[in-house]
Amino acid sequence: MKTAISKTILVVLGVVSSVGILSLNKSLAQGTGYVTASIGYGLSAGSQQLASKSNGTSREGVYGSFGQGLKFGLTGGYMFSQNVGGELGFLYLIGNSFEGGSTGTNSSSTDKHSGSGFMIAPAIIISGTGSVMPYAKAGIVLGFLKVTTESSSSFTQGQTRSQSEGTGEETGGVAIGYTGGVGVVFGGGGQLSFFAEVALVNMAYSPSQGELTKATIDGRDVLSPIPNKTKVYKDSYNTTEQNVLAGVREPFGSVGVNVGVRVNL
Repeated sequence: MKTAISKTILVVLGVVSSVGILSLNKSLAQGTGYVTASIGYGLSAGSQQLASKSNGTSREGVYGSFGQGLKFGLTGGYMFSQNVGGELGFLYLIGNSFEGGSTGTNSSSTDKHSGSGFMIAPAIIISGTGSVMPYAKAGIVLGFLKVTTESSSSFTQGQTRSQSEGTGEETGGVAIGYTGGVGVVFGGGGQLSFFAEVALVNMAYSPSQGELTKATIDGRDVLSPIPNKTKVYKDSYNTTEQNVLAGVREPFGSVGVNVGVRVNL
């Protein structure tokens, strides 16, 4: 299934690239290049349960998407004509943390989950003209992502209290999704302009492995003696295989606002 999707994406990219090259050859003399730098914040889209909270008598789910958070962008673009162009965007995500945990009579625990990583987003843009230019764009997004889980627990017995902490990371694999947005460029006729846009990302991440990277008990490192610190994720596997877990789909969808500057070249 993943191979078929990958082949389809490659075909789409090939078609888009071919159309772009043909358009570029026909209108290179009147084309315009530009670069943009942006910062934005995205809210969760396509939320799933990421954690839970309980106190012994009640339980509450914590929902969201690892795509929620702060995004920094750097994009290069080229307008093949006055109204049609192409972009290649590079984004870095610093995701929000989603916290769960439990409390009991003699024990408590917390776990924090967050996502981060780089994204590459080729897109086609359709733009208006003038000093105030509305535009819309759509394309695909490739994510090189990571999900981090930080956990801690404590247990009290009499006058003795024990504290343990651990960190795990899900990495590997490339997420493939779709992106789109609408926005406005202000001062589009000059070399320097500003823009604001609403952007949507629809993407899920299937990491190839999970690894325990930190383990302490009362401040003492106990990671080294732990066997099998790395687990491989597979969609299907034989139950006799060691260190293998069922594949997961981590949500990285978001909808948010980006603002930035654009420099025409």
